[in-house]
Formats: sequence, structure tokens, C-alpha cells
Amino acid sequence: MLIDQSLLKKCIKGEEKAYYELYKLCFSSLMAVCVRYFRNKEEAAPVLNKAFLRITQNLEKYKTEVPFDRWIKRIMINTIINEYKSQQTNKSIFVPTDFDSSNATFDSYSLNEIMEQIDVDHIKSLIHQLPVSHKEVFNLYVIDGYTHKEIAELMDIPSGTSKWLLAEARKKLKVMVTNSLNINKAIAI
Repeated sequence: MLIDQSLLKKCIKGEEKAYYELYKLCFSSLMAVCVRYFRNKEEAAPVLNKAFLRITQNLEKYKTEVPFDRWIKRIMINTIINEYKSQQTNKSIFVPTDFDSSNATFDSYSLNEIMEQIDVDHIKSLIHQLPVSHKEVFNLYVIDGYTHKEIAELMDIPSGTSKWLLAEARKKLKVMVTNSLNINKAIAI
């Protein structure tokens, strides 16, 4: 995303039309990040607006050697994590569950069968079904490319917990995908 530096200067001066223009330019990029963490756009919109406010308040700190879209996405993710932390009434206690005891396997499916039955939107809906902390870590690590150390710092958890949450998210997704395939296979019969 290329942003005209003159637009940023107008925003820094406080020109409302410039804020609106910047919002329009950033909206789709920021919403794309939000919908990975929230169930729908209605839940995501208030957090997106908080992030945009933080972006506009910190425009003077923006350094042009960093791509603008990368800078705003970082602010968006930090805002999402801050929102997550503020909504936690008590620190969650993570209780490991043995999901390996399920009989779910991919052995009976070829990759082509899986590709035919599951699309990107279905995978996104499965990710949204994960517990919040699992979904946060999964998105940060798999989609946004953060390291476990960075995730641990952002979420104020040990890096081992981040690794465990990612492993559990993957296990749960595997079970959910397998269950979806079994349902689709049963319907086809």
C-alpha cells in the first residue's frame, strides 16, 4: 500500500478530510487482519476504529523506511491483543487435553478429496471456533509470522505456553477438519 506522504502530513496537521481519506485507504487492510481474530465484522469494527485512532495519534512517529502497511498492521495486531487482555476477567488456566485419543485421521482421504470438500472460508470458520487464546496464538504465529518469543511478550505468557497453544490449536483444527470431512462424506453416501 503506497501512501502519499502529503496525505500523512495533512493528517498530522489534523485535517479531517485527510483522516477520512487515510481511513478509506487503510480500512480493507486492517479489516483483513481483524476478521482473523473476531467472528464477524461487527465485532471487529470497534477494535479497528481503536487501532485507527492509535495510528493517527502516532503518525509523527512513523518512519518511512518501514512499509506503511506493515506499520499499521503491527498497530492493528497490538490493539487486538490489548483488547483481548482487557476483556480477560481472570487469567485463563490452560488445561492440556489429549486430543490424540480421538480416532480422527487423514489416512482415508486423498489430498484432492480434502481440497474438494474444504475451502478457505470453511477453514476460517473452523479457526474462529477455536478457544480465543488458541486462535490468537495460531493467527499470530501461522498467519502473521510472529515468533513464540514475540507472542509471549505480546500476550504476557511464557513462550512455552505459546508453543503449547499453537500445538493444541493445530490438533483441534485437525479434528475439526476430519469431522467436517466425515460429515461431508456421510452426506455424499
